[in-house]
Amino acid sequence: MNQYYYSPEANGFYQRDVHTDMPSDVVEITDDEYLILMGAASTGREIKAGKHGRPVIVEPVLDHIAIAEAQKQALLIAINQKTQAWQTQLMLGMITEEDKLTLTQWMRYSQKVQLVDCSTAPDIAWPEQPE
Repeated sequence: MNQYYYSPEANGFYQRDVHTDMPSDVVEITDDEYLILMGAASTGREIKAGKHGRPVIVEPVLDHIAIAEAQKQALLIAINQKTQAWQTQLMLGMITEEDKLTLTQWMRYSQKVQLVDCSTAPDIAWPEQPE
């Protein structure tokens, strides 16, 4: 059996036979506790210091605003890629009326995406993409 220790300040684990220098705030945990904690961490859950410095499993906090910002940027990149050829054709005077209409729809969509307020995430009503 291994002797496991948890440091709330370092949010890390130690073993007496491996770590000769451990933080002063370590608390001893059982093999079973260690295995449960490591199993939870392997599924994306987090380990934090709980009551009396004992390790507890918590669900990760999602940064909904960052996720929304990333989605917004991905949409704008996709719009740019979709409209790039039409914009070049427009500048060269080579665009068809049908493509010009489609480009206009996509540029309106781009404006709507740019106006999305990501601070309201996760409750965002994303604009509909043109067909």
